[in-house]
Amino acid sequence: MLVPSPPMHLETIAGGEWSRLAEELVSRGLWDEATAALLEGYAASYGRWVKAEIEIRKNGEVVNLPGKDKPIRNPWLDVAQDALRLMRQFLSDLKVVEKRDPASYGPYRQKVEARDPGAWFATATPTPEKPRRGKLQ
Repeated sequence: MLVPSPPMHLETIAGGEWSRLAEELVSRGLWDEATAALLEGYAASYGRWVKAEIEIRKNGEVVNLPGKDKPIRNPWLDVAQDALRLMRQFLSDLKVVEKRDPASYGPYRQKVEARDPGAWFATATPTPEKPRRGKLQ
């Protein structure tokens, strides 16, 4: 089966991600109309996340709004977090990633790092142990 073209309404970055993942899903034999709809939602969320990360990098995590005395949390942080949440759900629904129980991480926590807009990955980093207090033996 040929890999379908991305929907026209997706922005360039979202369309590129749609094409990348569509190729993988077609090669796995997982392509159907429902998959296409889920992938469309994922790609739109991905594009939104990239846009939010660019705005956060440009303006910082704390911003001053015109006419406001106090700095506030950058609203793009909420957009980025919501988009990541949706991306994870779409990837789970697409069977690209499995849902994981946070308790199964043990002493490790998942950390998502953005290398550049368009590429992200998860790595496990150990949680440092707290020093124990008490009697020396």
